[in-house]
Amino acid sequence: MSTPKESEIIPKLLSLLSNSPSGMPPVQEVYKNLAEKFPELTLEEKNISYRNSKSKFANQVQFARLRCVDAGLIFRPMEAGPAPHGFWKITEKGKESLKEA
Repeated sequence: MSTPKESEIIPKLLSLLSNSPSGMPPVQEVYKNLAEKFPELTLEEKNISYRNSKSKFANQVQFARLRCVDAGLIFRPMEAGPAPHGFWKITEKGKESLKEA
């Protein structure tokens, strides 16, 4: 199995967040939908809970999200407005970066 790199995950992550009907999908949904974008992942990698930190894929997603937060592409949890814990939201800068790609 080949774990996707951050550079492969970030555009797909931003696209998922941008195209979410709610505009703020729950984390579990993000991981599930993101895993579907990478057919090279094993069934085990797709099904290990992201909270276990045993999945290399889940760890890569966490690092990709942190890089996006640091770059201002995804809101920090306290900046996303009245969002409950466990939801991710793309910023306007994140949406713009998708148009540039």
